[in-house]
Parts: sequence; structure tokens; C-alpha cells
Amino acid sequence: MDRLILSASATGLGSLGAAAAEQFPEARLYEAELDVLDLKYGHSVKTSGPTLTLVNPRPAAGAGGPEPAPTAESVAAAAQRGLDAGDRPRERVALSLLGSGAAGLPVEACAAAIVPAVRSSAEGRFDAVYFIGADERAAAAV
Repeated sequence: MDRLILSASATGLGSLGAAAAEQFPEARLYEAELDVLDLKYGHSVKTSGPTLTLVNPRPAAGAGGPEPAPTAESVAAAAQRGLDAGDRPRERVALSLLGSGAAGLPVEACAAAIVPAVRSSAEGRFDAVYFIGADERAAAAV
């Protein structure tokens, strides 16, 4: 695997992002100031293993307001931004079901939005694209 695309927002890492932070401590994700990173376009961190790309699956918040919950449109757009953030042609990418963990979007809704968006934009660009989720329910949704 060359790159993992994971969710994060100004308030913290997504569920799989937290697991990746523990697996690859050299990425120093727990020390990252997520509120100042440009997660709109994807923030990539190289590790001894795969590159970790963080994207925000939530729609833009209003001025000073709380972060809104992710929507089908916002997770599909985040998946696209995550794919576009790569710097290597023909890489192997694993994409989490962005927004389906800590952010609370049901995995079925997330998969229904992300899978078609990724299939239409990833064809011919990558050696492989894998979808990853936290459990069997997520695997069945893909």
C-alpha cells in the first residue's frame, strides 16, 4: 500500500485516522494542529509505511459555528480530494469510508456516495484502490 486516505477535521482524527496515528507514530498525527492544516485539499504525511493523507469529510462550517455533520455530497468530494492529493502516478491507495466512524454518517450512505465517485475518477490512475472500514458492516456496504 502506498497511501491511506483518512478523515480528520479541526476537532480531531477520524476513527481509522486514530488507529493509523498509533500504527505510524512517526507521522506525529496526535501532535498535529488539525485546526490549522488545510484539510480541504488534503494534508499528506510520509511515514515508514504508506503516506497518510488527511481530508475533512464534513461540509464547510459557517463563521464561528460548529462543524456540521458529513453529508453524501461532502464525503464524495472529500474522497475525490484525497485521490487528487497524491504525488505518485499508479500508486496503490486505501480509502477509508470517510465520515462513517467518529463523524457518524451511516456506512451504507457513505459507501453509496464514495464508491461511485471513486470508480468514476480513479479508473486508469491507480494500480489499485481499496476501501477500508472498521467492521463487517462496512465491508458489506462497499
